Amino acid sequence: MTCKSANIVYIQSLGHSGSTLLSRLFNLHPNAFSMGSFRELEIDHADDIDTLCGCGKHPSECVVWRRVFEHFVERGQGCFRSSTGGLGRQQFLRSIRVIDSLARTTSSTHICELTHDGRRVQGYAERIPERTVMIHFVRDPRAIYRSYLRLINPPTKLGRFSLAVKIARFYFRRNMYTLFLKRKYCKRGLRYIRIRYEDLCDAPDQQMHDVFRTCKLEPLTVSTAYQNEVNHIIGGNVNRFKPLGSVRDERKFMFEFSRSLFSFVTLLNLPMILAFRYPVLKTTNA
Repeated sequence: MTCKSANIVYIQSLGHSGSTLLSRLFNLHPNAFSMGSFRELEIDHADDIDTLCGCGKHPSECVVWRRVFEHFVERGQGCFRSSTGGLGRQQFLRSIRVIDSLARTTSSTHICELTHDGRRVQGYAERIPERTVMIHFVRDPRAIYRSYLRLINPPTKLGRFSLAVKIARFYFRRNMYTLFLKRKYCKRGLRYIRIRYEDLCDAPDQQMHDVFRTCKLEPLTVSTAYQNEVNHIIGGNVNRFKPLGSVRDERKFMFEFSRSLFSFVTLLNLPMILAFRYPVLKTTNA
């Protein structure tokens, strides 16, 4: 079975990287629909979903997701059960059914997913590389660590250093895996683009123009469509409920670290910091 009705745009990034923001900007295009995270969706238990849709309603009450649920019931296609694992055959078929149903419901040619599991995009790249677009979305690893500290702030210095090691290891492994997928599947038709969160905040129109061009979509000036944005994203950061208004980045995070912690986190992530061209030292232009 192949996806006949839509291209799959997969945002490959770590959590706390701003992927929900990117998906909302992508969602502004009239031929695109950002669905959010498959991990938050279980069609067979739609009434039990705790996460609200981006429109503010429960998925079973949302005009878009309700139609998807009804389409599955009418067609007798069974259930879609979310999974954080790889994309096996059955999981792939169910994922494609959801994507096809969303494409029919929204009349979109591109469906955007942001499950943050590289094994899922690998499943798409192996089976339908010509219809898969991978957006490699990166952010300064120190900013990601700062974001995690706001949620999980260990009471001891040792705990903060331990958390930094875990995040750095995951950051390196995930990004190297993404680069591996690029090298392996671009030869088979996978389309790939890498953008930085900071660049997106500085020049959203330019960065999104590159994204739309990679997806073979007509260019769109996203900055003029902020106030009219409505999304039906399931999962992601709760800030998706707030009006876009602005995508300015806060660059003061470097000065929120102690000197020792900043040096330690920078050293841990130095290969990726250099690879993605982030400043090593604390600067006002970070």
